[in-house]
Amino acid sequence: MATPTTTKKASTSRPLAKKKKPSSKTRNSRSYRQMIGRIDLWSTFKVSLCFHTGAMLLSIIALIVMFFVASQVGIVSNIEKFLGTVVEVKDFSFLSFEVLQGVLLIGFVLVVLMTVLSVIAAALYNVFAEAVGGIEIYVVEETKSTKI
Repeated sequence: MATPTTTKKASTSRPLAKKKKPSSKTRNSRSYRQMIGRIDLWSTFKVSLCFHTGAMLLSIIALIVMFFVASQVGIVSNIEKFLGTVVEVKDFSFLSFEVLQGVLLIGFVLVVLMTVLSVIAAALYNVFAEAVGGIEIYVVEETKSTKI
């Protein structure tokens, strides 16, 4: 997704505040400064589409479970009675299939919208990274080495 470019390689060691006894395991560390100069738009699209689709499916499953529990407890019938009195309709009721269709439609619209916004955000990042240099990250790689 991101194309890191190495700007400096530096080897750092930890400050010695207290002297410790040498142990059988020592840690070596390497650190790098890397700059994220460009984000691939196609990768952003694929990851964003998968993420938002999964989030939508999870949300819809949670809504179905909550609707089922609410209907079993009687909350849905109380809401139907209340709305029936508000709009002055005797037999007002939610049609579960139509409600599910509406939620699915809204979910798909949100998936498309959020995916497009993610790709636009990545494109804007690429433009600004070209102009001012991108985001610089500091990576520390610690390796364990055993003394024999």
